[in-house]
Amino acid sequence: MHLLRFLCGHSVAYNVCPNCAGGFVPRPIRPATARRPGTSRLHQSPGDKRRRLKHDMDNIKALVTATKDILPEQR
Repeated sequence: MHLLRFLCGHSVAYNVCPNCAGGFVPRPIRPATARRPGTSRLHQSPGDKRRRLKHDMDNIKALVTATKDILPEQR
């Protein structure tokens, strides 16, 4: 949980969900493009199952850097 608190700051996560690259909100916009294998609307339909963070900080930083300039609704 401490990692999520660290990431939730706009200056760190830049509104990028660390799991799927959707918007970083309680119910992220699931991206249309799979920026991580298997994590898009095509692969995972919206549901009520909570998805857990399973990536290390270097991997998360790379994802944030690659997607932070794309609006969540356009990812």
